[in-house]
Amino acid sequence: MHTRIDNLEARSIEVSEYEAFYRTTCTAFGEEPKPTAMEAEKPSVEFDRTLAVFDHGLPVATTAMLTMDVVVPGGHRLPLGGLSWVGTMPGYTRRGLLTGLVQAQLQDMLQREEPVGGLWASESTIYGRFGFGVATWSIGLTLPRAHARLRLNTDSNTDSNPHSNADRSVGLLTTESALDILPPLYDRLARGDVGSLGRNEGWWRVHLADIEEHRDGGGPLYHAVHRDAQGNLDGYVSYRITVKWEKGYPGNSLDVVQLVAGSLDTACALWRHCFDLSLIETITASSRPVDEPLRWMIHDARRLQITRLSDALWLRILDTVRCLEARSYATSGRLVLEVADSFGGFARGRYLLEADSGRAQVSRTRRSPDLRLDVATLSSAYLGGVSFSALAAAGRLEEVTSGAATRADALFAVPRAPYCSTDF
Repeated sequence: MHTRIDNLEARSIEVSEYEAFYRTTCTAFGEEPKPTAMEAEKPSVEFDRTLAVFDHGLPVATTAMLTMDVVVPGGHRLPLGGLSWVGTMPGYTRRGLLTGLVQAQLQDMLQREEPVGGLWASESTIYGRFGFGVATWSIGLTLPRAHARLRLNTDSNTDSNPHSNADRSVGLLTTESALDILPPLYDRLARGDVGSLGRNEGWWRVHLADIEEHRDGGGPLYHAVHRDAQGNLDGYVSYRITVKWEKGYPGNSLDVVQLVAGSLDTACALWRHCFDLSLIETITASSRPVDEPLRWMIHDARRLQITRLSDALWLRILDTVRCLEARSYATSGRLVLEVADSFGGFARGRYLLEADSGRAQVSRTRRSPDLRLDVATLSSAYLGGVSFSALAAAGRLEEVTSGAATRADALFAVPRAPYCSTDF
């Protein structure tokens, strides 16, 4: 890519310019560039999808895209461009550099036939003006280990079945074997979840490198896998331990970074593995689904505290017809959406959605609209993470036809809240 923004050159970076690109992004975030972290993060960079503004030969504003896909209701994997590495050097802000970079990246996504963009936001007030909306949320959990007891009568619950051998089927992976084992396991078990993203080899290499600057004060990342009765892998948990001793007593905390399970028994066994580790005082989970099943699995559910609610994956619909036709629908019905798009106009238009037998045909129309909303609002509702009625109550859309929000709720309904555990 090559363009000009604020009379400055904007182009993709060369591999030889990666260090300068990395340093600019770190400076924008107020972080100290570390050589080890710089090299560890390099495999995730798609150099032909970077776009930076240069002044006197040095990058002063940066962006990069990741080639990904997102699972939408019905299980289809929709191509997605993941916006990342966004930063502007001090002294170059408020000049429209970020605006120009994002617009160029959105246009490039459409040229690559990616109908939707995605990101994880460092600040939640930045990206709405570009048409992005929060599509998935996550919660943080904390549980005193003394009360970490499962109530379910499953084979993997040693409290209700003390003679079970299920926990013996959980074992740690070596760091070297994790890159071979975890990616296909994630693809097989987690890619059916609405909101999950595809992870390429570069993403996995950065994640498993376990960069010390990303540990937030915790210890190294451990990975444990579960095998079923036939010896087949059917789940894994990744966690790290923060060590703390006071007056000779351990006060360690264990944070579950990700837990993926193919069955309830497997989930119980993996949670039990975490609950049973020695010297742990507190169990935390930093990013779990808002409808986390563990809340209903714990014997004393009140002890499981929700400590945080946070936006996770943001989406930006670019090709409205393709996005709406890609997902499934819970009921049959007809709906006319008038979509405003003040940033580039990519998704703007009035669309007739006709759903039948789980699928929909979508076309532009001159019919009167049932709902008026902007593209950021539609992007938030797209995966089913928020109802149209809730958005109407918040003043985020206009219900032109009485009852249209309720009809839209029924059409876009999903059994489980969308969830994304792949940050980038």
